[in-house]
Amino acid sequence: MASTLFTALNAITIATVGTAVFLGKPMPIHSMQVHHTGAPTIKVNLEGSLDGTNFRVLTLWDSTVQSNHDIVTASAFAGTSIKAYPVIAWVRANCTDFSGGTNPTVTAEIASFGS
Repeated sequence: MASTLFTALNAITIATVGTAVFLGKPMPIHSMQVHHTGAPTIKVNLEGSLDGTNFRVLTLWDSTVQSNHDIVTASAFAGTSIKAYPVIAWVRANCTDFSGGTNPTVTAEIASFGS
């Protein structure tokens, strides 16, 4: 079984797109843990792609819903309104909303797994 673990956003202070990481082969399970300092309002998308260029949202981490350090997961085995998440070869974090707080930072780690 192959797996990848990396820091997708490292103590960012503004909304930004993290570097896309090639997983080496398509994988079906992806988790993202987000933690922040300074109590900002944030949204971080876990995004996937087959070609490394065209990314789509797999799931969302939202500070109004999740607690600091919570993990969100996208899995090809979990049903959604689009029937299932795709198996993807590229993954990234995309902080789309970052506001408020006192000297805030946001860090996101992504782990992907598959055989």
